[in-house]
Amino acid sequence: MQEPYTVSSVGVLLHTGSLERGGFPKFVLVEQLDVEGHPFGIPAGRAEEMDITAVGTAIREVYEETGLEIEPKRLQPFVDVVHATAQIRRVFSYHIGWEELGELTYDFKTYAYHLRTKPLVADEIGRILLVRCDDVFLRGGAYALTYRWDISREIKAKLESRRVI
Repeated sequence: MQEPYTVSSVGVLLHTGSLERGGFPKFVLVEQLDVEGHPFGIPAGRAEEMDITAVGTAIREVYEETGLEIEPKRLQPFVDVVHATAQIRRVFSYHIGWEELGELTYDFKTYAYHLRTKPLVADEIGRILLVRCDDVFLRGGAYALTYRWDISREIKAKLESRRVI
């Protein structure tokens, strides 16, 4: 049985490879068209009453931002970010297989994946990229996680502790 909802927002670190040393993960990043500069970030969003649990929010956000339907059993708690305002932001990890990535269409002109199906909020999402872990955390890099920087800082710390980066 899942616990009642206790967090204010959720992010999902969709990845190929392993999140352990030598796993060479790549992350699915989405371009945020509704944010100035159109930064890239992990699928994430605020909890809504209809979600009931953090897992429910994670499933909804991944679908809204990528069009992918993910399996609840495969979501793994990765890190909780606690703020002074007592808000908790939970990040899950989800190992995504190549067959699931096949649900997206790759465009060789833009070097990005695009949605085959229209998600619920497609107007706020642009390109979907599969980016090497090292490039995601490269300071000043084109795909550096500058959007939701507080969450990305905690993700980076956890990956460093596992010696992934």
